[in-house]
Amino acid sequence: MNINVNKKYLDAITLVLILSFSLNSAFKLQGQDMPDEQKTATAREFYNAGLDALKTKKYDKARDFFIKTISYHEAFAPAYAKLGDAYLALKENELGYEYYKKFIALADKLNDSSEDMAKLYKEILDKIKKFQAAEEKAALLNNDFLDKLLELGKASLDAGDCFTAGEMFSFALEMQADQPEASDGLKQAQAAVAQAEPQERLHADPELVKVYYDAGLDLMKQNKPAEAVEKFNNALTYRPASPEVFFGLGECYEKIKEAKKAIINYGFCRKYLQSRAARSKEDDAMLAKAVKCLEKLNPNITAFAKAKKDYIAKALSLARDYLNNRYQYLAYACLGGVRKVDKLNKEADTLLLKIDREVIRRQSKEQLMEKFGLRLKNAPMNLFNGKDLDDWNLRSIEKGGATTGGNFSLENGKIVLNPPNADSNQIIYWSKTMPAIGLFSVEFNIIKAVQDDNQALISAIRSISQKEETGVTSFNALTWTFTEPQTDWKKKHTIDCIISKDLFKASLDGGDLTSGKTDHPETVFGLLIRNYKLEITSIVMQEVEESTK
Repeated sequence: MNINVNKKYLDAITLVLILSFSLNSAFKLQGQDMPDEQKTATAREFYNAGLDALKTKKYDKARDFFIKTISYHEAFAPAYAKLGDAYLALKENELGYEYYKKFIALADKLNDSSEDMAKLYKEILDKIKKFQAAEEKAALLNNDFLDKLLELGKASLDAGDCFTAGEMFSFALEMQADQPEASDGLKQAQAAVAQAEPQERLHADPELVKVYYDAGLDLMKQNKPAEAVEKFNNALTYRPASPEVFFGLGECYEKIKEAKKAIINYGFCRKYLQSRAARSKEDDAMLAKAVKCLEKLNPNITAFAKAKKDYIAKALSLARDYLNNRYQYLAYACLGGVRKVDKLNKEADTLLLKIDREVIRRQSKEQLMEKFGLRLKNAPMNLFNGKDLDDWNLRSIEKGGATTGGNFSLENGKIVLNPPNADSNQIIYWSKTMPAIGLFSVEFNIIKAVQDDNQALISAIRSISQKEETGVTSFNALTWTFTEPQTDWKKKHTIDCIISKDLFKASLDGGDLTSGKTDHPETVFGLLIRNYKLEITSIVMQEVEESTK
């Protein structure tokens, strides 16, 4: 008995490094010192209790009993199926389907040919079909978009537009980080840009830029584009970052029908104009012309814009359908894809507000553990008791490197971090022995920014080191900033983090999974705050270990 369950949509939602320290923590194996027969008998008792709870519609109790069943007997296949039923009854559809899939996988391994198992297997297969179809829609949409990006990226490379090709391949890697064709294509595009970049002379008079540029313009007016090319190229050797010179070269090559060279020069023009901190009206006019010329010479640019627009429209439509069917995780994945293509998409932001993040977090824990081949080792441990900070090191690093004890206080059972100024880094990190592999979750609220016009950030810290000779403190850290912190004040936020000797990954509010450096052998867990006054309400650690399955 086999079933092909499509998991591709998970690639789009490795957005979440999630910890849920709820009832699922009970999957820590129980009764490990019991004889196998006694464990099986105890599991059977909990399973029967769960069936009774399902019959009387006490779905939360049924869920707990089935979880307990599995904690005593991991290979008790029917418990996974009935746990799926309980989650569906609790309107946590996706968690229910996840356990249906676990049941199918386990049943295939056990190869139980009994009549009861065959009946349950068929029943679960029928239930899972609807979710499979929904799941595959997201995978198909993402795969089609990815294929289109690769196609357009290759076509742009062939057309000589290495800038646009690089952008397309970068988008493809946003959609699927380990996509080999996109990775190779991006390297080719970057190498082509580097090869085409003019080299500046070491000892040159910048005034010669104008001399050669004006000479090139004069030749263009005389309709001598081939001769103008030489003058413009001479100008670039004195100042390579000259968008007006690149635009002139683009026009020259376009006139003499050398499209690839025209494209690369218009591309450099666009690059340098876009990088200017403050553009004049003339700059904006030239940028618009360069973009228009590129679109004319490389039709893949227009196709790229259309592909993004179509993807966004389809992903938003699919997300709405998922939300209507209580597939919150799938909806979250679709909206994550939209945000990768259009970070400021307002409809995506509106739909995200309808998603229960706690549901996302509970579901994601199972996938997190599977992804890294981990299982729970001990019960979750609250690292903050709400009364004191005895187990925590506190410090404040001021501008210039001076270190003090930090601005912290306890108010109403919460840790309050209050930087004295916008440049002060407030650091709090756990002082006890770290587990070999730890999952950490911190819940906090932003109270206010210390200084509105200064950068504010929060970082998860994996290691801290200080050089004695300089006093400089360095970190392995992952950092986030809130683009509109005022809208996030008083809202609960969560940083989830997995830390080991070889692993450092974290997410903010169930967002994109971010990887950090692991070059420091000793690990800690902590937070660094700058320019935010905030309160920490909970810090929880879950010790895990590598699965032996």
